[in-house]
Amino acid sequence: GGLLADPGSGVVAAIDGELFTDNGPVGGRAAAALLIRTLGESELAEPPEGRFAAALWDPRRETLSLITDRYRRRHIYRAPLRGGQVFAGELKALVSAGVRPEIDHQGWAELLAFEHLVGERTPLAGDERLPTAAPLIISAGGQERLTQRYRSRLDTAHDTDEHEPVAEIAAL
Repeated sequence: GGLLADPGSGVVAAIDGELFTDNGPVGGRAAAALLIRTLGESELAEPPEGRFAAALWDPRRETLSLITDRYRRRHIYRAPLRGGQVFAGELKALVSAGVRPEIDHQGWAELLAFEHLVGERTPLAGDERLPTAAPLIISAGGQERLTQRYRSRLDTAHDTDEHEPVAEIAAL
């Protein structure tokens, strides 16, 4: 991963993964510098293309921004811990930080059935994955703002009869 502090703004970026540029993929400190340029100016800037999970601390706004790539190739997990929260790129890091490893039976069932995690649920009870490319911005006072850009599921129309599609499929 990459860790970089911008001396001019004071913004600190940590990234796990790589960003895609016109000149090819970049990782490490170069990726962190690109993140600072892209997301350090505006909390809600469009995230760059890549395969990453990242955190940015902006002392000017006193905010922590956490974001994953558009396709959730890298994850950010969060769990409550001792009256606060802990974030990590892997579940084992949450356990190492002191999160109690209680099993979420539904999470494990989904993982075994689909061979990947579904939605924000994880195999550990009480933990969650941050949504895809949805910056979670946390202020120093603890207020949270989640801006979802993409939705992986379609909402059903509320004014339709649930038996209509079944009848239509049966007729076909």
